[in-house]
Amino acid sequence: MKNNLLSFIIFILSSFLIISCSKPIEKKLAGIWKVEDVQFKTSIPMDPAIQQSSEASQKTISYELLENDTARVRAGYSTFIGTWIYKEADKSVYMVFSGTFDTILLGKYEDGKLVNKEIRPDIEITTIFAKED
Repeated sequence: MKNNLLSFIIFILSSFLIISCSKPIEKKLAGIWKVEDVQFKTSIPMDPAIQQSSEASQKTISYELLENDTARVRAGYSTFIGTWIYKEADKSVYMVFSGTFDTILLGKYEDGKLVNKEIRPDIEITTIFAKED
């Protein structure tokens, strides 16, 4: 009887510890995200110089997601400010720009990364963002 009671108490305490240590997804997402990789898929030949230029341009993009839901997207010398939201249904992060109703997909949360796929005629560009420590 004492062993059952002791086991039950340990189980309850362990459960509380696990629940209290797990962070909500918004806290995991808050931080600065920088481009880790850019991948191109194309159905037509692509000039290597254009691909390198496009990749360099993509690598200037970063996201800053704050815990108060403020978002900053930096692209080159431009900074865009708004709010961000995580939608559990599609496991994606979206941004609404300040002063507008324009909403963009920042990326789908996959394996601790934000993955943004941009599909254009004849080309798909996948940009993978990793969170800075």
